[in-house]
Amino acid sequence: MAYSSEHETMPEVQSVNTSQSEGEQNIVKRAMEMLQKAKRFRKRYDKDWHDNYEFVIGGRQWPVERARWRFNEAVNLAWSAIMTEIGIQTDAKPKFEFMSQEATDEPFMEVLRSINDRNWEKYGWNNIVQSAMFDSKIYHVGHAIVEWDPYLDNGLGDVSIRMLDPFYCYWDPIAE
Repeated sequence: MAYSSEHETMPEVQSVNTSQSEGEQNIVKRAMEMLQKAKRFRKRYDKDWHDNYEFVIGGRQWPVERARWRFNEAVNLAWSAIMTEIGIQTDAKPKFEFMSQEATDEPFMEVLRSINDRNWEKYGWNNIVQSAMFDSKIYHVGHAIVEWDPYLDNGLGDVSIRMLDPFYCYWDPIAE
């Protein structure tokens, strides 16, 4: 698992490729500095991710000192609460509205609505939304990307939504 703990030291910015122009080297340095800053900012959240995951998924509950022969009932209430919340929050699929600029745009807006409804069912986007919400319940953040996939629909291309692993996403420290 690629996750940085609170005690892990971040690597220093490495030297850049000297075959690049000075402008390109400055861009690479700046990008590396921004990444290191985002990693340092995210450290305060990283320390809990593994424990939260084990608690919800692994069934690990509170540590209780008991004799091995004693019955230890562990009912994972967190799992059922999370799944109940996600079920309630995703009960109805989101409604997308397309607004026309002129009266002549209305037929095109209707086509966009029908395409969106078809894609929602065809590609199972509700499952992706549920996965993002599940990640947000455990890690306090869930990431999905909406992009054009030229290989979908037999090579015609279509809009796709896919989950991103939160361990490899770093947000801007000043973002809200």
